[in-house]
Amino acid sequence: MGRDDQLIRSSAILDRVSNWGQFLSDEISDDHMTKLRSHQCTGRPLGSEDFTTKLEELSGRSLRLKKRGPKIKISK
Repeated sequence: MGRDDQLIRSSAILDRVSNWGQFLSDEISDDHMTKLRSHQCTGRPLGSEDFTTKLEELSGRSLRLKKRGPKIKISK
């Protein structure tokens, strides 16, 4: 509707895509679809390092994949 709300500033979104109908009807490549599905399953953000860092700063949480398995205990 072209109005700001709690989630977005409309000008920021409208400036990125000139024809939203066309943008939304375009096909997604197999590579992009695989990445989207992978991140959808993990719940991790899909974007650049800067994007992920900004999300971590805003949320106060670590959003990156961590090493699997038990943590190694270091004895003193």
